[in-house]
Amino acid sequence: MAYNLLVPLDGSPFSEKVLDIAVPLAQKLGAAVYLLHVHPPAHDVVQAGANLDPRAEAERAAVLGGVLPSPRAHEVETVTQAAERMAAEALDYLRSPAARFAGLRVECLVREGADPAAIIVQCAEELGVDLVAMATHGRSSLLHLLLGSVAEAVMRAGKTPVLLVRPAM
Repeated sequence: MAYNLLVPLDGSPFSEKVLDIAVPLAQKLGAAVYLLHVHPPAHDVVQAGANLDPRAEAERAAVLGGVLPSPRAHEVETVTQAAERMAAEALDYLRSPAARFAGLRVECLVREGADPAAIIVQCAEELGVDLVAMATHGRSSLLHLLLGSVAEAVMRAGKTPVLLVRPAM
């Protein structure tokens, strides 16, 4: 029977601690592995730089008696460009953890969204994975109440079993 494993990674060394368990488990099972990275929506990340308003700069120079700014080219990253850049960066990031699953079928997936837990659950269902393996901070109840937990949301919302790894601090 083919076994499928989903491993969500957020780019932090903390989240990668799950690989210490997931790699030998996947190798023992001969599992197909899906590495998933969820990045925030590009429109939440893209912001105009401070020098993107030449009219305001000219008005400020006129009021303050300064020199008018010289014309200059402005590079503006569109939301589409930001989404493409973040997806490419995420794929580059996932290549290193993917290399740890030597000899297994590994697929790197990148998704965009504001709710990582919902996207993890959706991917698990779409891919028909047998197990989701992820790291958890294991915070106390007060911190957990204030900060929430992606891992707990995945456990509550999903139908797929979840293996939580709590790395030593």
